[in-house]
Amino acid sequence: MRVPSGRLVVDAPWHDDQVWEYQRGLPTWPPRELAVRIPPGVYRVEIAWTAGPYEFMGEHVDGVECAATRLCISDDPVVGWEMGLGVEDDIARLQPGEEPRFFSDANVGCFADAGAWTTLSAPFRTFIDGFLHRATPSSWLTGANGYATSRSKPIWSRS
Repeated sequence: MRVPSGRLVVDAPWHDDQVWEYQRGLPTWPPRELAVRIPPGVYRVEIAWTAGPYEFMGEHVDGVECAATRLCISDDPVVGWEMGLGVEDDIARLQPGEEPRFFSDANVGCFADAGAWTTLSAPFRTFIDGFLHRATPSSWLTGANGYATSRSKPIWSRS
């Protein structure tokens, strides 16, 4: 992965709870840029896969899924782990039990060069644009939990 700016984002191109703000052109959260900089360069990405049957939305599926992804910024062995703080995070403001986090809604959490975030996230936002334009608000009901539900089969159904 190329990181020419040395600034790294760890986030998702969109957040499920902000889709409607995005659709209306309202501001959404900025990407979560890590506070620690890395030397500009090209880095190896390692992916761990898992395979086997699982259940998704009540459907039993055989599949191969990405279980974890690691950006290797050094070939030195790992000797310890520390919290990956974002530029807006302040460890002193955390309450007991809280931790900084990034979002991976819809399983599209990723690493990206902060300088190229807008360009790299554009295809995902284009997908959301198409998804939102196909959804007809009159066909959506609001459940008791406040979430919208569709009367018909979801467009992302595998059947």
